[in-house]
Amino acid sequence: MIAEVALVARLREHLRAEITQWELNFVYESIELPLVMVLGLMEARGIRVDVELCARSPRVHRRGRVPRQQIQKVAGHEFKVNSPQQLQTVLFASWASRR
Repeated sequence: MIAEVALVARLREHLRAEITQWELNFVYESIELPLVMVLGLMEARGIRVDVELCARSPRVHRRGRVPRQQIQKVAGHEFKVNSPQQLQTVLFASWASRR
């Protein structure tokens, strides 16, 4: 945990410069930053989903399958879209290749 905090601190200035370069200060300060606590709580506590309702909804089933296939197509390979580790790896690789 301490190593992660130290890494974020080192990256802070670089990330701040990127935000400024892309003129995203408003988005960062007005939208992203206020959501950090809310998203952290959601991640820690989870969210409630009515599984039975989702299971009965054909629309949810269609939407659940199609995006996964589309995401994998864009990524260029199959991976577990619901895996935070694998998704993080795919997103970082995509971001790094565009730099």
